[in-house]
Amino acid sequence: MHSYSLKGLIRYAKKLRIFLLDLLFPKECLGCLKEGTYLCDVCYNDIQLNTVQSCPVCNKNNFLGSFCKNCSTEASLSGILVASDYKNKLLSKVIKSYKYKFVRELKDPLGSLLIDFSRNLIETRKNNYFWHSSEKRLINDFQNVLIIPVPLHKKRLRWRGFNQSEDLANIFSSKLKLEINTNQLKRHKFKKPQTSLGREERFKNIKNSFTWDGKPLENKNIILIDDVSTSTATLCECSKVLKANGAKQILGLVLAHG
Repeated sequence: MHSYSLKGLIRYAKKLRIFLLDLLFPKECLGCLKEGTYLCDVCYNDIQLNTVQSCPVCNKNNFLGSFCKNCSTEASLSGILVASDYKNKLLSKVIKSYKYKFVRELKDPLGSLLIDFSRNLIETRKNNYFWHSSEKRLINDFQNVLIIPVPLHKKRLRWRGFNQSEDLANIFSSKLKLEINTNQLKRHKFKKPQTSLGREERFKNIKNSFTWDGKPLENKNIILIDDVSTSTATLCECSKVLKANGAKQILGLVLAHG
């Protein structure tokens, strides 16, 4: 009678999952149906990066995705940088396939999207006369920066098998050689999904769902990474906890605002 270790069974389960995904969702580009990849280089380059940022609430254009004075309900979050547009049908399809069809291979092009966006942001604005505020310096030279992904509750993590925000944060931090912390911002409350809720309901639903289980952040600048921001509720709630534990400037960085 064969005996199998737990690690062996986990490896087998992962291989079986990949086999079933390939069977149900053949590897072809989500844009042009080219075989062998889920997103070919041509279609990747067709996803336009944002060159203008705006207030996350009223969408008024500004320099760095900052909240307008009238829209700022959460002082702990400086702003949210948005890489692209969720109205882009291909990007929306890629994100949904990654999150809900569990095509984890898509983390690589999506992570590259955040990197390309950030590099473009730095390159196009580094000589701007207004590049003086602490938030702009944070992005310009990444001084004293810590990358933190928005965490999933352990139940959601077991269901999906991975945290998409952590995948993106790992790629982003590795490529740009930035410090990352993936396990001390914790989501300790399991709530119903935010997708079915209105803006006010989202803030109520997510309230007090996060804790910081680590040493004080001691004036660290934080880039808080998530895949998509809709109401800003999740990023605001996370930033509140980080600020209470000593963080200095906190900027959200997401693929899209949807």
